[in-house]
Amino acid sequence: MSRTDELRIAGATERGGSTNGTSSGGFTPFVRWPSEEYAWVEGVVVELWEGKYGDNVKLKVTEAEPELTAKGEDGDIPILPDQELNVGLSSASLKDTVTEDDIGKRIHIAFQGWKESPASGNRYRVFTVLPIPEPEDYGTESSLSELAVAPSTEDDELPF
Repeated sequence: MSRTDELRIAGATERGGSTNGTSSGGFTPFVRWPSEEYAWVEGVVVELWEGKYGDNVKLKVTEAEPELTAKGEDGDIPILPDQELNVGLSSASLKDTVTEDDIGKRIHIAFQGWKESPASGNRYRVFTVLPIPEPEDYGTESSLSELAVAPSTEDDELPF
């Protein structure tokens, strides 16, 4: 089960409002999405800003797919917790998914693969954006992963 599916099961709902901000300066690496494989990153929204190629969000990473990298000044770098990085929001499936209302909140962004436009036949990347509720929103200190895959309390009548 993917992390995105776990969050959906735990009650997170997909989004689909945009805003522009100004980058706070300095170089921040961009997530380098894989060419085909599912990948995800989670983090706290630091700011929204407009760059040369459109809107972007700067995240302070909390978790990421272990194989996911970012494009640093000197090449690809691993993504680590507490690192700040950017995600470009110019893809059609990311447009209007992160807003200024999200600043200070945690979100999950997942690359789900590719789809083909029925009108033009062009392929485009498909992303999912999910807000991540804080643990206190559930009345427990459990993580969403634990909530999503909590073991059944029913007796399955197995002899062992």
